[in-house]
Amino acid sequence: MTSRYVVISLQKRLFAFVFAIAFFLCAILGRLFFVQVVSSSSLFAKAVTEWFRDLPLVATRGSIVDRNGISLASSCVAYDVYVRPASVKDKQQMCDMLFLQLGLDKQKTMEKISKNVSEIKVASQIDFDKASALAQNFLDGLYVVENSTRTYAFGEFLSSFLGFTNIDGDGQTGIELYYNQYLAGIDGKMVEQTDIKGRPLADGVSYFVSSTPGCTVKTTIDYSIQAFLEQICERAKTETGAEGITCIVSKVDSGEVLGICHKPSFDLNNFSREDIEELMSLAKLVPVTDVYEPGSTFKILTGAIALELGLTNKLDGFYCGGFRVINGVKISCHRRTGHGSVSLEKGFGVSCNCVFMDLVQRIGLDRFYEYLNKLHLSSGYGIEFKGEAKALLMNKPLVQKFDLARMGFGQAIAVSPLQLLFSVNCIIGGGSLMQPMFVKEIVSADGKTLKTFSKTKLENVFSPQTSTIINEMLEKVVSSGGGKNAFSTKISIAGKTGTAQKYLNGAIAQGKYVSSFVGYFPANEPEYSVLFLVDEPKGAYYGSIVAAPYAKEILEFIAEKENKKQDFLQTDSNKTIVLPNLYGKSVTDAIAILSTLSLQVLFQGEGEKVVHQLQPEGTLLAEGDIVLLTLG
Repeated sequence: MTSRYVVISLQKRLFAFVFAIAFFLCAILGRLFFVQVVSSSSLFAKAVTEWFRDLPLVATRGSIVDRNGISLASSCVAYDVYVRPASVKDKQQMCDMLFLQLGLDKQKTMEKISKNVSEIKVASQIDFDKASALAQNFLDGLYVVENSTRTYAFGEFLSSFLGFTNIDGDGQTGIELYYNQYLAGIDGKMVEQTDIKGRPLADGVSYFVSSTPGCTVKTTIDYSIQAFLEQICERAKTETGAEGITCIVSKVDSGEVLGICHKPSFDLNNFSREDIEELMSLAKLVPVTDVYEPGSTFKILTGAIALELGLTNKLDGFYCGGFRVINGVKISCHRRTGHGSVSLEKGFGVSCNCVFMDLVQRIGLDRFYEYLNKLHLSSGYGIEFKGEAKALLMNKPLVQKFDLARMGFGQAIAVSPLQLLFSVNCIIGGGSLMQPMFVKEIVSADGKTLKTFSKTKLENVFSPQTSTIINEMLEKVVSSGGGKNAFSTKISIAGKTGTAQKYLNGAIAQGKYVSSFVGYFPANEPEYSVLFLVDEPKGAYYGSIVAAPYAKEILEFIAEKENKKQDFLQTDSNKTIVLPNLYGKSVTDAIAILSTLSLQVLFQGEGEKVVHQLQPEGTLLAEGDIVLLTLG
């Protein structure tokens, strides 16, 4: 009996032993299968990283050009310097040489090349001469690799529009950021077989994976127009003493932006990266990212909405006594004594606030907001730039009747300069809202067109009939109304001035204004439009004085460039008046002289005699123009 139990026990032990051996063998075979078959590719890749060391060959970044192929931003050859610590025979000698050739700090360089890494970058984007000097003193473990550096052909031109790159060549703002995936290209690498310590093998394998250059981004910008804008905006800033100048030029039918400018700007080839907050403030594309209270230029929108709804016509009559009282709130017209009886057409010409307060009340809050939404003021256009601004509209349930009245003439609402211009383009160009275009096409390094951009209609908002009526009225604003400083004998310009007080902490900021003019030509069939905005001018601040003349120069320049110049005979209502010398004249005499000449007068300061006149003696004016005199 006992022997039987012993046999059974031995059998069990033998079975357990055999099972354990079989399990162990299966585990080994399973692991071998996993290593040899399942994980072979990934393990081989890991092995390769131990056998080979690679250095990046940075792709040449693509260019940004204007609509005619003129280079705005490009890349030129530069060099990066790497050190492979394991290959360095004398680290102190290496530090001394890098100090002599590149001025690198010896202690910091020693810390870098003493790290337990395959390779480390010690210098970036050095020029050819320094790279050649390093080659002449070449030491084991030192590698010079071709890279590129970004240069901007015209420095301050289009600085916020183009944007800039970081030290690694990646776009940070503007076009450089938005189209970075196209501009960046694909990096290559230089691969070299090494031993376990990273030292090159004498008979080892080495090879190159060439980089693919970035694409060219062709913008809608016209360099010659942009150059003129830069010049005009800089001059306007100096002459008006303004805090800032903003200007946009566009093609009405396609939505192409031909020029965009903001002053002050900064030099893309020479700026500090130390104060990031200040840099990002300068890098903002203000015409796109910032909003402002537009004032009277917004009356174009109110008038167009009322016409489209059949609530008014050119000859519709209004009465302006200098103010309206709405729900107990007195809202003044800019002319405190009132304009008396005026038609809609005359209301545009004299920019009467009361006319547009009445119109917006007829339109009503719901329909007014409906049209503002159709114009994409609250939603934006979905364009290429990060931080595209959307209009600041009061929450509709909170809008009171007096708030709506102020919106009618461009207060209690804020829009970006781009939104104001493209809303006007929609109204004057047949009623279609076009998406702003900044880029025409993207072309690969080998010349293949990868992407083209065509004009995009966002919405049909107004009828062609409304456009025709608005164009007729705005032409008269320039030929015989408040925009006469934009009148030209070369081309037919139409447009509207605007002057809005700025607010600080909810209260009117005394003496601070945003003055503007939005205009276009030809008046009857608009092709080109411009918005010129002057932020906080010193002294004279009316849009008709500080903005309209510059806009006129821009439109005349475009007409000359595009060979669209025509001669327009001045009518009697536009006869030239030569301004006399009014220095030393009494208030009574000055008024009498200017009244005889059919000129208006605006006095600044206190006193009994004229001590300064903004427009000097001999200035050519038209009937109804305003002469600004300082008393003392």
